Amino acid sequence: MKKVFIIFIALLISASAFSQEDFLRNEIRINLFPSFVFVFPEITYERILNENFSVGVSAGVSTFERPTFRDYNIVPFGRLYFGEQPARGFFIEVNAAIFAPGAGIGCGGGPPPYPELYEPFSRFSKMYFGAGLAAGGKRVTRNNWVWEAMIGLGRGNGEGMAASYMRWGVSFGRRF
Repeated sequence: MKKVFIIFIALLISASAFSQEDFLRNEIRINLFPSFVFVFPEITYERILNENFSVGVSAGVSTFERPTFRDYNIVPFGRLYFGEQPARGFFIEVNAAIFAPGAGIGCGGGPPPYPELYEPFSRFSKMYFGAGLAAGGKRVTRNNWVWEAMIGLGRGNGEGMAASYMRWGVSFGRRF
């Protein structure tokens, strides 16, 4: 029994010695621009796999019944960083998306550009799948607060402009 207990304690000590990381690997952010301008809160979780690569997912949903920007989106992504510090600086992103366009923005009181998006409106009546690219930059403070700016474009499986999606914004969050 003593041998089992000693082996168990030795394994716990060795596991804690190897679990120490040289940088934090989890991040959570909110995209400020669409959240405040379009009332489309978008939250992002990112997991840093090594110093130059990370994966994550962004999810957002409109708070309006008939949104003009986008109804909802779920965007998993992978990022390649080119900075000298872990997961900081310039990055290129490859993403996929499940999204639904909003009702669209009318043209100066005239007819809407995509009337098929207006009636009938249901959150799940239009659902697109797409893939895209984005680029941006990330800054991390000494206290692990994160600022990020990004812009990109993706294309879905539908017809017209409603089947494309933009990845853009200024995000603020925390690395932990």
